[in-house]
Amino acid sequence: MAEEAATADSALVASFRRRGQEALELARKVLLSGPWRFESRTPDGDQVHSCAVPGVGRVLMITAFYNCSAHTLKQILIDGLEDYPKWSNAYVKDSCKRLMMLGDDMDVTRVATSARLGGLVSARDWLSVRHWCDGVDEKGVPETVSCGVAVTHPDFPAGKGGMVRGETLLSAYGIADVPPAPAEAGAGPRCRLRFLCCARLGGWLPHSVVERYFAGGLVDFAGQLRRRLDAQDAP
Repeated sequence: MAEEAATADSALVASFRRRGQEALELARKVLLSGPWRFESRTPDGDQVHSCAVPGVGRVLMITAFYNCSAHTLKQILIDGLEDYPKWSNAYVKDSCKRLMMLGDDMDVTRVATSARLGGLVSARDWLSVRHWCDGVDEKGVPETVSCGVAVTHPDFPAGKGGMVRGETLLSAYGIADVPPAPAEAGAGPRCRLRFLCCARLGGWLPHSVVERYFAGGLVDFAGQLRRRLDAQDAP
């Protein structure tokens, strides 16, 4: 649990639950139907797509494949939130905290992201409710979806610690086991991550800077996660 205790009355908890449930429904709908437009492919083979979601805005998604099970990826990305700064330089050291648990499938988190683009974008903090559940993708493949969306909490007002508060409009992981690639028949487990994101950075920034921030951030995160898994498997 977090070093800073969060308190909430029943009405606030109910609002968090409602917000998380609505965001999860939207995330699953977007993952299932898009429509997605291809944007780019990285040297690792990860693909970036985008789509316009009414009421949210332009959503970016990166699709990446990893040589591990979906269970392992869920442990790292959902259960292991507080360890993000250990393997991703996108996060400020010791900044990722679970503030509240709302049952076994929802929590409230606060994270701080590092300055990027040579300081064009300063460090931000983000307060979100996360909600996750098991389901199936558009082809009927079992997939766990974990989403995040911005919330407010009286104990953690915007500007606390001197950081600009970002606003997550929609963020989600879709995690699924998939068969090995044809050239890797007989290889170990393999899974797919679909990571989508749409957010407001807060403050005034040129549109081109915002686009670079999010597109580059998704690609960097996918690559850092791959290196995290490679390090785990190294003898």
